[in-house]
Amino acid sequence: MNHVHCSMGWRLHVLVAGVGCGVWMLYLGELQTQQALRPVFAWLSQHNVNVPALALVAAFLQVWIPRVAALLWLSIQKKAKYDVNHPRGQSAFSGFGLRAQSAHENGIEAMVLFAPAVLLGILLHVSSEKLNLFSIMFVLLRLLFIACYLLNWASLRSAVWLTALLFNWKLYMLCLFR
Repeated sequence: MNHVHCSMGWRLHVLVAGVGCGVWMLYLGELQTQQALRPVFAWLSQHNVNVPALALVAAFLQVWIPRVAALLWLSIQKKAKYDVNHPRGQSAFSGFGLRAQSAHENGIEAMVLFAPAVLLGILLHVSSEKLNLFSIMFVLLRLLFIACYLLNWASLRSAVWLTALLFNWKLYMLCLFR
């Protein structure tokens, strides 16, 4: 019983630490994060890369990378076959494949919230520095989220998910209070 209690306590600490880091990144560390990413943004600007458009493409790819991982896992297992007639009802997924499939489905849900926020920011001509920063931070956090999902790090995954969601929320607030 103590082992379960310690495990739950450890997960709670990771969750609290992750949320704390997320809050720091959102409010206190925004300036430091912006300064840290300044060389990246300068390079992208020199090469005429539209950062919000890049973030949208990256977010789109992040939706499909876990799906490809799930299908590769299924083909490697050779125990079950992919049912083309019922692609959404794959009972063959388990373990890593199931986590990858779940990350894929969560990515679709996240994209539905992220894409309109970025497009609204572009249409309303909000501060490009903040739009770039929040878009890239969302994409980076979603990459970390996928990694946590695939590695089965549930508590950290939840904290990263919440932080990414808050960056998405900040994109909407940026549009609302420009």
